[in-house]
Amino acid sequence: MFLDFFKAAAAEGAVIELKLRLLAGKVPPLQKYTHQKRPEEIVDDLAKHFAEFLSAEEEKTLRLCRQLRNKVLHTDFRAARDKQKELGAETQPDGIMKVDLPVATVTEPSKKIEGRQSEDRRHVGS
Repeated sequence: MFLDFFKAAAAEGAVIELKLRLLAGKVPPLQKYTHQKRPEEIVDDLAKHFAEFLSAEEEKTLRLCRQLRNKVLHTDFRAARDKQKELGAETQPDGIMKVDLPVATVTEPSKKIEGRQSEDRRHVGS
């Protein structure tokens, strides 16, 4: 199920933030902010500190990775896909669809799912 993929992505995002905070902790001018600043501020400060060692592309990747992490952790998956594309990653259809349930009954979701499956079978057969 997709929850395993979400857990793995969220864990990777947490590791990125931890690494950024650990790196900031090694930089004397940034140490006092290691536990207080928001991740985007840490990325900006680290990018400034290491500017002479980072190419423009590396700085962009660092910024986009942090933004991707936020999109995943806040379950904004459509925006996360857009960030992946900005990073040059190819994305694939996920097979998850939104189904509106105007009437919240026990039978309504079953009817909607059966209707969606019938639609999908018609499209596959075309």
